[in-house]
Amino acid sequence: MKQLNWLKDTGMKDHKPLEFISVSEVIKNRAGKAGRLPVTNNLSITQICRTSNNQIVRYMTIRIPEDIMSRARFKKGDRIDIGFTDDGSIWRLKVVPNGEQGYSITTPSNNPKRGQLRLTWCEGIPVIGNDRAITKARAIADEKSMRVSPAEIIFTIGEVRIEARGES
Repeated sequence: MKQLNWLKDTGMKDHKPLEFISVSEVIKNRAGKAGRLPVTNNLSITQICRTSNNQIVRYMTIRIPEDIMSRARFKKGDRIDIGFTDDGSIWRLKVVPNGEQGYSITTPSNNPKRGQLRLTWCEGIPVIGNDRAITKARAIADEKSMRVSPAEIIFTIGEVRIEARGES
């Protein structure tokens, strides 16, 4: 009780109770502004810009939740072809036969059943949010329109969350 009565002990008897503002609420209400986004359990594509050798480089990570990994029969080490439509609204992840070009599925150390594909963005790949000034963004797959079959996932970009923006 001592800690709760610190105002009385300091002689601030007339002071009204303190009201606190939740950081989580502030971030939620700022939607689209700088700040860390909550982790999603959906299939998502994250793009983030970092400086490497005095150049800005955009990196991409595609995260695949374990239930979708299981339905698509994807596993760690599978080689995946990443495809997208001209407008970047629909994406495809497809297992390629042995010996063909593709990105290898890795798994995060905290959940070996979840998959991820990491790559360096290059010209010709869509920019999440359609603005090169965006330095950190996440696109969440629309689960309702997602088609999952053995060795293939086709999904539409649903919600796009912008975390940070640089100079145009």
